[in-house]
Amino acid sequence: MGRFRIELVDDAKSGMVLAEAFGPDGAMIANSQPIYHNRAEAEDAIVATIKQAWPDRSPDAVDPTLGV
Repeated sequence: MGRFRIELVDDAKSGMVLAEAFGPDGAMIANSQPIYHNRAEAEDAIVATIKQAWPDRSPDAVDPTLGV
C-alpha cells in the first residue's frame, strides 16, 4: 500500500495557508485554495476530514524527520 502525503504551504500573496496532497508516486493529486488562517487551523481541518471519511480509524501523524 502506498503512502500519501499532505503538505501545508504558506501563500505569500494572501498570507493564508493551503494544503497539497501527493500520491504514492510523489505526484500532486489535490490541493486547496489558501483558505486556512494558520497551519494549526489547516491541520485541524485535515484531520477532521480524514476522521469523517474513515470514522473507525484515527489518522496517525507521521513526522518526516523520523524517516517513516
